[in-house]
Amino acid sequence: WQYCLSESFVGDKYPKLPLYVSFLYQQSVVPLVRGLKFGGKRELGMLIGTLLSKCMMSDSVDADLIIPIPLSEKRLRERTYNQAGVIASVCAMNLHIPYAEDVLVRNRNTNKQAECKTNEERYTNIMNAFSMNESWDVSELRIILVDDVVTTGNTMHEAATVLLDAGAKAVLCCAFASNRLVKNGDCY
Repeated sequence: WQYCLSESFVGDKYPKLPLYVSFLYQQSVVPLVRGLKFGGKRELGMLIGTLLSKCMMSDSVDADLIIPIPLSEKRLRERTYNQAGVIASVCAMNLHIPYAEDVLVRNRNTNKQAECKTNEERYTNIMNAFSMNESWDVSELRIILVDDVVTTGNTMHEAATVLLDAGAKAVLCCAFASNRLVKNGDCY
């Protein structure tokens, strides 16, 4: 448990947005995530989702709805599936919480966050990248927002801000692994 953003910023409407992470992005976790994300091994998402949901169960994490961080259309075409969606759907099934993949919309293609060199670049890259699907009303819902890996938290924070601004009662940002302590082999 920690705050979503690794570095807060002046004017943040949600500075104490919670983040739940089950594993560090190191050792045996790295090939699991890379295989799911870049190797086309969708079945690894089932394992990752099971591991994450077991951790969440042991900590009594609960909500009204589970949703994934949406991919851009370009990345979805490249991968053929949303890795966060696979993980989130397994979590939802195991936790007996409704799942929806179309609550948030990715407005535009962004650069890969991992290619951004500074926290400021990551923040700017993801700013205004998400919006609400107009057919959804999230008023007073407690939502778990799921992604595979979190580093600075900018992606999760941006998506959670959209949900909270749309009336969600609470958003728990949740990732399978955290790369917050190490980024490209150096202290981050």
